Amino acid sequence: MALGALIGANGEGADGRHALVPLGGRPLIDMQVRLLAAQGAMPIVIYPEVPDPDLERVVANLRGEGFPVVLADDGAEAAARFSSEDRILLVGDGIVPEPDQLSDLAARDASTILYIPDDGKHDDFERIDLERRWAGLALADGGTLGATAAMVGDWDLVSTLLRRLVQAKADMVALDEIGGQTPLRVETAADTAPHAERLRVAARSERRDWLSRFVLAPLEDMLVEQAAGWKFPPRGWHLVGLTAIFAGAATLAAGWHYWAAVALILALLPDLVGRQVARRWLRGQEPIFHRLRQIACLILAISAGWYLWPTWGWPIAMLGAALVIFARSLRIERVRRPVGERWGLWLFHWRPALAIVAIAAIVGQLFAAFAGLALYAALSFILVHWRSG
Repeated sequence: MALGALIGANGEGADGRHALVPLGGRPLIDMQVRLLAAQGAMPIVIYPEVPDPDLERVVANLRGEGFPVVLADDGAEAAARFSSEDRILLVGDGIVPEPDQLSDLAARDASTILYIPDDGKHDDFERIDLERRWAGLALADGGTLGATAAMVGDWDLVSTLLRRLVQAKADMVALDEIGGQTPLRVETAADTAPHAERLRVAARSERRDWLSRFVLAPLEDMLVEQAAGWKFPPRGWHLVGLTAIFAGAATLAAGWHYWAAVALILALLPDLVGRQVARRWLRGQEPIFHRLRQIACLILAISAGWYLWPTWGWPIAMLGAALVIFARSLRIERVRRPVGERWGLWLFHWRPALAIVAIAAIVGQLFAAFAGLALYAALSFILVHWRSG
C-alpha cells in the first residue's frame, strides 16, 4: 500500500490564508510539505478549495525543488490522486506536526486518528466528541477518501473525512501514547511564537564558540530570517564561507593584508546561516563542508607562514606546526572527552581564530597573532585533559 498525504489549506484568518502564514521565514505549507515528503509520502495533495496566486506560487516553487505536490480544487480531484488501497496521512489546516508523530502514523496500516483531551486547553482544535479533540493528524485510506469526496458537496473535505473515519471506528490514539508536544496550530503570525522560540533554542545549541554565541548571534538571526525565504540553498552559504577562507589565504600570501582581513571577516558567518536555513528547510547537515573547512584553514596557516617566512624563518614554521598539531589534537580529544558547554565555548575554535588573524592582518601583527593562537590551542588541549582527567 502506497503512502500519500492530504493537507487541508482552506482556512483564513486576520493574516490571510493559514497555509501561507510565515513560519521560520517560509510559508507554513512549505514546512508541511517537507515534513510529509520526509516520510516518503507521494503524492502530497493540497486542498485549498479556492486556490489563490500566492499559494500557487509556493506550490510551483516546491515542485521546482522536486517535491511531489498537487493542488486540488475540489474533493473529487483530490481523491482521484489516490487508489482505494493507498494510505493517506491527513494534516489539518494550519497544523505543524512533529516528525515523530508523522512517523508513527506512517508505520500503521489501519486508519488512525490522533486525539488530545477536551480539557479547555485545546479549544482551537476540532472537537471529535464530548471528551476528545482532533490533534490535526490522522491516517486514512484512499477508499474512504473517495467515498467522502463523492458526497461532500459544499462541506469541508478534511473535516468530513474526519467524521467518516470516526463513524468507521478508526483507531483512536491519544497523543500522549506516542509522545511529543501537541502540534502547533497556526492561524495568525502570533501563533508561530512557540515555533520561533524552538528555532532560537536550536540555533543557540549550535553556536559552539564564544564569538558566534555572544557577538555574531544578532546578525545571524537577522540574516536567517531573510535567507530562509530565499531560493539560495543551505550548501550555497557553506560554499560562500569556504570561498572567503580560500580568498583570505590567497590575499594573505600575496601580502594584501586589508583584503585578507575583509575575506576572513566575511567567512565568520555563512556556515551559521547555512545551518539554520537547512534546519528550516528540514535538510540534514553535510559533513563534507566541515572537512573542507579544515583544509581551508590549514591552507590559510600555510599561506600566512609563506608570507612571514622571509622575515621570521624557522620560528614561524615551528609556530605554525604547533598551531596545526594542537588544533587538530584538540578536536580529536573533544570528541573523546567532552567538557560541556560552560568550558567548551572558550576553547580554541576556528571562528575566533579567523577573527584574530583578520585583526592582526589589519594592525600588522601576524607573527604575534600566530604565537598567541598556538598558545591558545595548546592551553585548550591541556584544559580538555585536565577537565576529563
